[in-house]
Amino acid sequence: MNQADLSKLTIDERSSLREALESIERNHLGIAIVQNSKKEIVGVITDPDMRRLFLKGIELSAPTNEYCNRDFHFWDESRPRDGAKLYMRQKRIRHMPILGDAKQLVGMLSLDEDEFLIRDNEVVIMAGGLGKRLRPYTEDCPKPMLLVEDKPILEHIIEDFVAAGFVKFRICLNYLGDMIVGHFGNGSKWGVDISYVREDKRLGTAGALSLLDPVPDNDFIVINGDILSRVNYPRLIEFHKEHRSCSTMAVRQYEYNIPFGVVEIRGNKIANIKEKPKNSYYVNAGIYCISPGVLDSLEGGVYCDMTTLLLRLIEKNETVGAFPVHEDWLDVGRHEDFDQAGEFVRGAG
Repeated sequence: MNQADLSKLTIDERSSLREALESIERNHLGIAIVQNSKKEIVGVITDPDMRRLFLKGIELSAPTNEYCNRDFHFWDESRPRDGAKLYMRQKRIRHMPILGDAKQLVGMLSLDEDEFLIRDNEVVIMAGGLGKRLRPYTEDCPKPMLLVEDKPILEHIIEDFVAAGFVKFRICLNYLGDMIVGHFGNGSKWGVDISYVREDKRLGTAGALSLLDPVPDNDFIVINGDILSRVNYPRLIEFHKEHRSCSTMAVRQYEYNIPFGVVEIRGNKIANIKEKPKNSYYVNAGIYCISPGVLDSLEGGVYCDMTTLLLRLIEKNETVGAFPVHEDWLDVGRHEDFDQAGEFVRGAG
């Protein structure tokens, strides 16, 4: 937003509420930014604020400075922008000013309608694994709590979902689960609701789902607690619905080169030679969208992995979808992957 557009947002604190309303209608953002004679931003007034004042019988001729909100949310120009939208979601803010050192307006942050939407779909995070491949790091710390850029992997996962509008989480726990509960609590710090599912014994991903109580009301996402991704989670749910699947697995293309010439033999003769061919497969990305009815296929408290569950559904001629993932994705399960995680979350993915 350039300076000319920003000027449409600002009004002088000595302006009347009528002028504030005109600004709100003119800029189409539902907010007016109030500044003093030094161009310092001193408050904001929004469309809902104006409606509440109307109901109280406040006249439009009244001065804005008596009714504007002086305890408002803003983003400091010196802070990186990548955390701004997460902050806005947590605080339920549609529009937020960016202020410079002198408290002057230098920009405006906005969430569009889809970004602002709060989603009813729950997110179930599998965080009970032993993390054997990452020992010794996981000897006294569960893998989802390993720090990447001074923040647990699990916190990165939750914040990515929050940025996409998800606010309901269940975390499945086993190994050193109390460390996870101690860090996240009920989720209020992130503006979300977090509850926990405790496995007394290891049940596998699908087996852990059998402990969900109550059962989710609608389609829900399941993700492994060591997955960093930029997958479009709302689109995954839409894809799941569009194809009327009972379960949808996110899949990622995996390519590898055979470093030798591959020889095709028929009988005792060479039929063809392919020099260092490249093979490509779709692999499980550790992210799923599940319809609640699928849980009826599970026996409570009995071990079952996701592969077994999905094959069971396929044998029943149920529709199990595949959602191709083209976004950046990283399974932080091995030492070499963990070493890449910092670069991933910094955006270099």
